Amino acid sequence: MFQYYHPVFYNDGDKYKLVHVLADLRKRDVLYFTQYFGLHDPEYGYHCWWSSLAKENDESMLGGVYLYKDNKIAAYDNNSNSLPIFLRNCHEHHTGGSETKNRRIIERNQQIEEENREIQKKNKKVQQRMLHCGQQANLELERKLTPKKQNIPLDQLPFHCELEPKITERFPGIYACLIDSCIRGFNDNGERRFGCTLAQLLFDKSPFGFQQQQVGYIGAATLQTEIAP
Repeated sequence: MFQYYHPVFYNDGDKYKLVHVLADLRKRDVLYFTQYFGLHDPEYGYHCWWSSLAKENDESMLGGVYLYKDNKIAAYDNNSNSLPIFLRNCHEHHTGGSETKNRRIIERNQQIEEENREIQKKNKKVQQRMLHCGQQANLELERKLTPKKQNIPLDQLPFHCELEPKITERFPGIYACLIDSCIRGFNDNGERRFGCTLAQLLFDKSPFGFQQQQVGYIGAATLQTEIAP
């Protein structure tokens, strides 16, 4: 989902300078910046995003995270700061479920391997008897052979290419809001006010990053960052 914007946020050389240029553009001409990213359109603004989530039921992919019953704190305060946090939680919520299921599958597959070893021992005894019997007797013995059990395939974790359409079909302006969210993380001097780098915020800790940190679902929701006015 974020691959298109990687050149903006990875802070190496001109790529990093581009974020400062955008931040400066927003500071000098907020109206132009807002219109350029489509944030003036009600269908693309933060209010639309959060109000749409509030209408989701707790069984949907996005609503299940937004309305998470154990989220006893005001995790999402309906501003730009909350958007990357919500997306990270969304990823952790769904990958966490798959990982839990896979742990159970692995345990069951270990039991299946043990059962297959016992099956192999019994089948070997039957096969040894078949060596000394005639064709008719072998047909009877063959019915006593037990087929091995098949391992249960693991669930594949959702990739960014699978999660992206589920999010963007409900909110096509999410890219623009993420750009705006990051730029708000710079103060007037172009210095970061987040507790981590932009790359860490949106990639190392993001829903679709490749170096995701293992943080708890509720813990991720409580990540505090500062945003510029």
